Amino acid sequence: MRHIGMDRATVGQVIRRLENRGLVERSTAPGDARRKVVVLTADGRKLVKDANKAALHVSDRMLEPLAPLERQQLTALLSKMVAALNAQAPTPIEPPEA
Repeated sequence: MRHIGMDRATVGQVIRRLENRGLVERSTAPGDARRKVVVLTADGRKLVKDANKAALHVSDRMLEPLAPLERQQLTALLSKMVAALNAQAPTPIEPPEA
């Protein structure tokens, strides 16, 4: 949850909706009844694949007018803005390690 900036209640609602749509399945973790395991279904994997393809297309299209150095500068500036806003967020995001 730290990586997506959502609180526990919001994540639970999102998972419930994804489960209702048949995109994920939820079960109890072996050896720890308190933990839940969520896995993508075949339909969920297809949706993620299609969404990633569309996102890459949009990203390429939007960045097309920029030179490689300008793309790096834009990414650095956007990262700086996100970090500043993250400090004030009720549920800060912890980016995963690269």
